[in-house]
Amino acid sequence: MFYATKFLKPRKLITYGYSQIILFGLNYSFTRRRGRKIVLNLQYAYNFGFRLPRSFIARVYKRRFVLFAEKLLLLRFINELVETRKPNIYTGKGLRLRSLPYRVKPGKVRRR
Repeated sequence: MFYATKFLKPRKLITYGYSQIILFGLNYSFTRRRGRKIVLNLQYAYNFGFRLPRSFIARVYKRRFVLFAEKLLLLRFINELVETRKPNIYTGKGLRLRSLPYRVKPGKVRRR
């Protein structure tokens, strides 16, 4: 008898997903440099540069960044990226995920 199947562990299914990161703000942009280097311009005195992991597939538009990869790695990477410029609750400027709902706080109401 062949008992090898009894000792094999079931493999976890690797699920892939994609997400879109959108920049809201005046003159904010993504640019792609040679190879896997991405530069994020947020109108600070310096630009944020980061490298994409090898397992990621990315498409860079001016204000939109589309990523395709394994879900767990993708979520970890996106959380680190959004930390660089969280959305402002009053003006809405910053990095946002397209799939998450977002609401801007209302301003002060003038009394009449």
